[in-house]
Amino acid sequence: MQKKDSDTSFWQEDIAKVDNALGLIVRSLSRQAEERKLALVLLLELSKCKMVCSLIGSIQGSILLLVSMINSDDVEAAKHAHELLVKLSVLDQNVIEMAKANYLKPLLLKLSTGIP
Repeated sequence: MQKKDSDTSFWQEDIAKVDNALGLIVRSLSRQAEERKLALVLLLELSKCKMVCSLIGSIQGSILLLVSMINSDDVEAAKHAHELLVKLSVLDQNVIEMAKANYLKPLLLKLSTGIP
């Protein structure tokens, strides 16, 4: 049996609906290196669903934590944080939050390409 994209999206939405699950995962971004990396990988997987991207971006401090991580000495964590920010930037509200956190690249890209 082949896995469909909608099947993947289904479990991602289920996890996101669990009471404060995403909030707990986001809080793990501020913990020790190994827990931070695991949280990033999980958030990257969950962010394949646009609804989850919206939820991640709406968690207070999530984008600020990710922006601070892209300048980390931990190259792997910085790479994952950047990938997650790229995925989150599909939503205008997340781009605004990134700009508030002084991460202007997504905003400038949207302005220069004229993508609504």
